[in-house]
Amino acid sequence: MPAKRPGPASHQAASKKRKPNKKTWYAVKFGLHPGVYETREECSNNTEGESRATYCSQDPLLTESRCVDKSFTSKEDAEAFVAEPNPTWFYAVAGGNFRGIFLDYDEFTRAITRAKNPSFKKFDKLDKAVEFMKKFSDKATNADIKVQMKLGFLSDELDLDPDLLHAYTDGSCLHNGTVDAVAGVGLFLPPDDPRNVSEPLEGELQTNQRAELTAILRALEKTDVTEGLQILSDSKYSINCAVVWVEQWESDGWKNSEGAYIKNKDLVQAIRKRMLERQAASTQTRYTWVRGHSKIQGNEEADKLAVNAALKKQAERIKMRNKS
Repeated sequence: MPAKRPGPASHQAASKKRKPNKKTWYAVKFGLHPGVYETREECSNNTEGESRATYCSQDPLLTESRCVDKSFTSKEDAEAFVAEPNPTWFYAVAGGNFRGIFLDYDEFTRAITRAKNPSFKKFDKLDKAVEFMKKFSDKATNADIKVQMKLGFLSDELDLDPDLLHAYTDGSCLHNGTVDAVAGVGLFLPPDDPRNVSEPLEGELQTNQRAELTAILRALEKTDVTEGLQILSDSKYSINCAVVWVEQWESDGWKNSEGAYIKNKDLVQAIRKRMLERQAASTQTRYTWVRGHSKIQGNEEADKLAVNAALKKQAERIKMRNKS
């Protein structure tokens, strides 16, 4: 008599083998506000619009892993991922749209995108990048090579110019990326300058990016065209819009590489106009990136001004809804 085949496992037995669902923590390393979040939606909202905000993607240009956000089952592991220091890379472009050694990845991509037979390589040390550049030109010297350190991406140390007025700018957007989004704008000129700004973001489109750009625009509007200014922002996107990408966009009719008009064109153009006025007056304007939420007093004050404005606008919106 043939042996009986074992019957299918009972539903109860199968359910016992299932592992309980573990809580997932989402760590954002690069984005609008790096940190640890409890939902994928929060994570996505904080990486929206950032040029490097792709989920652990593979860099097509340099075949290096660019892990921007990542999920963990342990909050401690997620926090460690965010806190882990990032290596500094020197991107050498010997042939492209323009030559140079760049610390900023976005500036590097501008130098090689759509260039005919670009020649480039990344290095972990500056002297290696310089040697690479010299191989392509006997006349190349360190002075000829453009090293993009002016935006402050190299160091977390705050580099304040004592000869300039310091303007800390920030934007805040509650429920960013949703129909309920409300944004606020903050400008802090220490100590407690009457030109400080805490205002709701104007217009129907409420995003963090527009709030950040508007804050920079307010800094340019509130200061005299002849007054030297150092704008300190925790938004690399906004700084890039103001001083890195703007000339190329302007020459391309304010369109991107795909032929579509750039996002936030109205604000970028307004900033460009103010910058040209300051250039015509031979006034120094310097942009410095600061790490957000790192206990830099000026940045913290600007953040408070922006958040308070967003909260006030949200309260007014709720009040209007309750009336209707």
